[in-house]
Amino acid sequence: MIETGATNSSIPERTHRQTKHKKFISKNHQKLILADGHSPLDVIGKLELDIKLRSTVTTIQAVVVKHLSVECLLGTDYINKYKMNIDAVIDPVRLINSVIISPYEEYSLNVSAGISKATVIFESSFNLKQQIPLLMANALINVHHHTITIPLYNPSPYPQYLSKEIILETFRLSTDDPDFSTTPKPFDNSKSTVATTTLVHTIKTKDNQSPPFDKQYSYYGEKKTALEKIINKLLAAGQIGEAHSQYKSPAFLVGKPSGGHRLVMNYKRLNDITIKDGFDLPNMEETIQQLGHGKNHYFSKLDLKSGFWQFSIDKKDRHKTAFSAFGKLYQWNVLRQGLKHTPSSFQRIMPQSSDGIQPLNEKVQAILNLAEPKALKQANEFVGNDSKPISLTTDFSIIGISGVLQQENEGHTRHLHYDS
Repeated sequence: MIETGATNSSIPERTHRQTKHKKFISKNHQKLILADGHSPLDVIGKLELDIKLRSTVTTIQAVVVKHLSVECLLGTDYINKYKMNIDAVIDPVRLINSVIISPYEEYSLNVSAGISKATVIFESSFNLKQQIPLLMANALINVHHHTITIPLYNPSPYPQYLSKEIILETFRLSTDDPDFSTTPKPFDNSKSTVATTTLVHTIKTKDNQSPPFDKQYSYYGEKKTALEKIINKLLAAGQIGEAHSQYKSPAFLVGKPSGGHRLVMNYKRLNDITIKDGFDLPNMEETIQQLGHGKNHYFSKLDLKSGFWQFSIDKKDRHKTAFSAFGKLYQWNVLRQGLKHTPSSFQRIMPQSSDGIQPLNEKVQAILNLAEPKALKQANEFVGNDSKPISLTTDFSIIGISGVLQQENEGHTRHLHYDS
């Protein structure tokens, strides 16, 4: 349950016993008061609560109470932490007592609301305005103790009667408050980002060399439309910008296996006059040996979405990446595939950008504490999907034995492990 009038998120003691959240951050017995102003809650402690919304796991420090009418109550601490917006239509507002409003009189009405405390947006009832000539402006109003006071004006020369329980307005929680329509993700790759780093990619060209200036390829029909969409998307993300340059390299489109098109740059002539970067890439064999040493058994990897595009090109060199489309010149603001020594720049920047990334100890411990499956049934339970069972195929002879662990998934066979 979501309660905008509750300061703290909380769960009852019975729910705490049913979950894996066993360890308290603190145990201090105290009393809290509900948003109605008088109902007490007996607190027995505080813990770090994991809450899964769709596929995202979120956390909040919640209090554990003796009794609660719901299994979990999320308060404003949770809403504010994840900067959520609420845009939910609530029950209609009804008049508490019958009233008569005199001609040309402004009157303050007390009406009942379906929530105890919130800031809400009022919207006048269309049906009521059709029946009675009263003025009620849409407004942002505060709810206290399930009651709201709203101004109403009678512009007619006749008294107007409003009966008890009549629906005056509907309201919804303000969109300036947090929004539950979207749950923030720990790694949100829906928008393009550029890393904050002091290192940038530079393009140092040889002296006394004429800037390459190549003719742009022509595009018609479907490819022209595709190129327009790609250019507009790159401009909107700030990954390219309009240029004034003596350089111009050709750009062309290639088809993606999954459909659509990819923009590719031909920087051959620019690369010919670019001075090579002496920064060495790590040797793969040395890296593997370094990771081994017989001590490390668990490894993690991070995959950056459009990794090159997350790093900037030096502003003084961006004009050298220029290409043309539809009569205009554009230049790349971010690292672009095809440029000379971009892998070196990427490798130089990555250690600085990834500095400080460490695994969460409690997550590591959870993995270490997992029981190793000893049978196929246990292995299937470990994977968590009995509809895609794991099979073990073995082969043996007088001098040896081998086995492969496989899983069928959507018509494809995945090889999970092989040993001999």
